[in-house]
Amino acid sequence: IINTLYFHDLRSTSGIKPTCHNKGYLMKSFVNLILDMTKMEPKWIFWHCCLLAVNFGGGFFFFSTLEGKLAVSFMIIGTAIMSYIHSKYGFVRLLGAGHVLWLYLIPHFLILYSSLKPSHFKGWLFMAALFNGISLVIDIINTIKYLKGDIAPTIKQKTPSTPAA
Repeated sequence: IINTLYFHDLRSTSGIKPTCHNKGYLMKSFVNLILDMTKMEPKWIFWHCCLLAVNFGGGFFFFSTLEGKLAVSFMIIGTAIMSYIHSKYGFVRLLGAGHVLWLYLIPHFLILYSSLKPSHFKGWLFMAALFNGISLVIDIINTIKYLKGDIAPTIKQKTPSTPAA
């Protein structure tokens, strides 16, 4: 188990990139993505925590519904996609492409929302559609910027410090 959880950034000085053939590839990629996410500005960390709370929190609370299962499943699949992108390209604007499944989820939630009577479930559908919709707009803008050539990492990577002489 310890070998599976390899907590340093494989894209750095080791020269080893996680590949599908490496043991624990997905876990290593996920951990590296999360470690890089902690280097973001606090406002973006807060935003991601809100997305996690709405999608996972609400998704698990309403897991008996199809929509709860979709929210949780799409977050897991999206995270796997983003982990793969991160392992190949680093922390770049293309990471938002991992939310591609929200192109289905948001309209589905809104169509169902419009047919329901007021309830906690209806409120969650609205909040999930709102938060995911805002995030999707940001993701589309970032993906377009990436495709137009803005491929620089969006966080500053720490450089190894040199000891004082």
